[in-house]
Amino acid sequence: MPAPAISGPLITKPIPSSSERIPVVGIGTARRFDHTTQESQAELKEMLRLFPDRGGNVIDTAESYGEPLVGQLISKLGNRKRLFLAQKSELAGTAALAAGRRASPRSSARSSACERTKST
Repeated sequence: MPAPAISGPLITKPIPSSSERIPVVGIGTARRFDHTTQESQAELKEMLRLFPDRGGNVIDTAESYGEPLVGQLISKLGNRKRLFLAQKSELAGTAALAAGRRASPRSSARSSACERTKST
């Protein structure tokens, strides 16, 4: 399949803490990377291979969905340095809140960590 035509520059915004500019649109992994077959994993691997070639680099993932498979596929592709992973992690107490129990304010925090390995 030929690459689609790009109609203009990619819209980006800066990350407040680093001023690094990233695209405002990325790939979410909540549904697509959860329950896969070997065939769908091959399709997802190809998508992750093409994504940075076509101007994308932001992948939104979390340990509870997508992250293990995304990590495996990116490792096989060797293109980690071309991608920006927005990773969410839950701190202690979030499970208690989900179960309807009251947790202390310190243990019910939710954090979002973004990491970037710069291309060389």
